Amino acid sequence: MPSIINIAHAGARSLAPENTIAAARKAQLVGADMWELDVAVTSDGELILFHDDSLARTTNAVEAFPTRAPWTFTTFSLEEIRTLDAGSWFAKTDPFGEIAAGKVSKAELESYHG
Repeated sequence: MPSIINIAHAGARSLAPENTIAAARKAQLVGADMWELDVAVTSDGELILFHDDSLARTTNAVEAFPTRAPWTFTTFSLEEIRTLDAGSWFAKTDPFGEIAAGKVSKAELESYHG
C-alpha cells in the first residue's frame, strides 16, 4: 500500500506568509514531508521564491514603488525586491483565519514584518 505524503503548498501558508522561510519552518513543525515552492527570476537574473506574477498582493510594492504598476516581479531587481515587506500583509489580512483562531502567536506575527 502506498504511503501518504504531506506536501505543504508554499509552506504552511495558512500559518505564515507564503513562500517564506517562516512558512517552510511552520510546515515542518506541523508535519509536512515536503515543501512545494515557486522559484522565479528577477530582472537581474537572480532567483527568488515567489508565486504571483505581480508583487502587489504579498508585498508593499504598490506603496514602495507607486509608479511601477503592475508591479511584475520580472521588472524588479533583487536589490529592489529586498527592500519590500513580504510579511505584513499576512498579519493584516489573516487570509485563512488562523490568526483569529489563535494559531499564530504575537511574536510570530511581529517576525513577519519586513
